[in-house]
Amino acid sequence: SMLYGATGSLDIGQVFKAVLSGQVKHQVLVFGLVFVVAGLAFKLGVVPFHMWIPDVYQGAPTAITLMIGSAPKLAAFAITMRLLVDGLLPLAIDWQQMLAVLAIGSLLIGNLAAIAQTNLKRMLAYSTISQMGFVLLGLLSGVINGQVNSAVAENAYSASMFYVVTYVLTTLATFGVILLLAREGFESEEISDLAGLNQRSPLYAGVMAICLFSMAGIPPLVGFYAKLAVLQSLITTNSTLLLQLSILAVLLS
Repeated sequence: SMLYGATGSLDIGQVFKAVLSGQVKHQVLVFGLVFVVAGLAFKLGVVPFHMWIPDVYQGAPTAITLMIGSAPKLAAFAITMRLLVDGLLPLAIDWQQMLAVLAIGSLLIGNLAAIAQTNLKRMLAYSTISQMGFVLLGLLSGVINGQVNSAVAENAYSASMFYVVTYVLTTLATFGVILLLAREGFESEEISDLAGLNQRSPLYAGVMAICLFSMAGIPPLVGFYAKLAVLQSLITTNSTLLLQLSILAVLLS
């Protein structure tokens, strides 16, 4: 409603033109932008809008958790691109600062909280929070100091898309293994329930190991290349802040 009041339209193209014209009050736009970013952050499940993720992942049946943790993340990424990049790109300096705070919080809390978990799905939930923080890092590097470079932007946003697609595929496989084990009578609610899985089912154990190693960014698995693509997009900007963020991301991975 704030964006509509400022620009006079809800059409993304018209909003972009109105913001680009510079005739709209910046304070009103930023006020509306805060709520837009908050809504997108909730859908992505990043800090500090993350509290529903662990509870839903743990409490829902595995089939529902699999559905919640896969396709909706692609949809959330798509709507983030449509709103922030296609519609509000002239305000990139403002929403990049917001995304930087969300990304740092997600990497920090997501990874540290995951260490203390004993429930498998809850641990994967905190991993999701951290993974979405990495996705936001890619979105940060599309615009440098308010200047849009098509090559840099294409590299940054494609890196984020590659990362979220990689995350969705590995998540589908991980929860798929948990679901198949449950159907065979082996409930895997706790991490300790996976003990001896290689003796019961070497195939499931191998798939689970590959997926978890990929999420952790262990080479030569696809998760490593997804993280590398995001880090490369940060480093190529030569921005001091983004370089610091890339170092932090490596330390917290």
